[in-house]
Amino acid sequence: MDLDQQPCSIMFPDGISPELQRAACRKVARFEQAPAQMLIDEWAGAIDAGKIKQSPLGYLHELAARLDRNQFRSCYADDIAELRAKLGQTFR
Repeated sequence: MDLDQQPCSIMFPDGISPELQRAACRKVARFEQAPAQMLIDEWAGAIDAGKIKQSPLGYLHELAARLDRNQFRSCYADDIAELRAKLGQTFR
């Protein structure tokens, strides 16, 4: 399956380019929908908060690795998910 051609069911906030969205989808593709969305929400929150100083995709990669190791701690995901719910965004 070519993930560049497949639609990604993850919701992204405005301002993240389609290219970055596709790359992010590849980073979380091994996860089921809910944990993948949680990772993207956490990542988007960190981007919005200005916490990512170097590579956005590297940061997402590390979030996914922490989830794999059961060391993931959410700082932003719940707030982003709540905002998405208020805006009426749901899974595609």
